[in-house]
Amino acid sequence: MNTSLPPNLRKLKAQFDSWRRTREKKGPIPTHLRKAAIALLDEHAATTICRVCRLHPRTLQEPIESAPVHNAPGRLDFFPLPALPQTLATTPTRSDCQLLLERPDGARLTITFPALDPNALSTLCSNFLRS
Repeated sequence: MNTSLPPNLRKLKAQFDSWRRTREKKGPIPTHLRKAAIALLDEHAATTICRVCRLHPRTLQEPIESAPVHNAPGRLDFFPLPALPQTLATTPTRSDCQLLLERPDGARLTITFPALDPNALSTLCSNFLRS
């Protein structure tokens, strides 16, 4: 074992080595080992931790909220827009409205417009989400 390593990094390396020797098949890194590696980022560079423990740098990133799972490739989930109250549909407002649409493929459309026109809004949303 390399004694030039700090004790906490040496201990983590030993834990990863032990896990690799005893695991039955390839699979994800156990959560406790991953969290222990992330916890050492305050004391050691990510490149050092990855090199010593033989990890991919992405392992040390905090997990991102998982994206919604879609039923089939290329199929978009449809979320109907709520019906607008009649007062909003007929009375223009003085403040600008901003609309942000995002498709599952990451494409975004942001529009700022002065008045709320429900028919134009509906057409715009459906055309963007279908393309």
